[in-house]
Amino acid sequence: MGVAGTVHGASVWRELELLVDVGLALLEALRCATSAPASVFGLPDRGRIAAELRADFVLLDGDLTTDLAALWDVVGVERSRRRLDKGR
Repeated sequence: MGVAGTVHGASVWRELELLVDVGLALLEALRCATSAPASVFGLPDRGRIAAELRADFVLLDGDLTTDLAALWDVVGVERSRRRLDKGR
């Protein structure tokens, strides 16, 4: 179930932009969308990329750790060890 007026994915990305706009460091904003919620919801196998963890993630053409605009340049998605390229 979603929230009226929001678009899954894009809404989270916009929230990240707003967090950075108000002064949060880029890496801290990324934690707010990944490892922090996983921890709060008791999901220790998610929110980070590491051996033995669940690894569903968005593939970007850019370095998100230095350029937040890379969020909008999606190349594909890796889900359940299956890559879904953009356009499929």
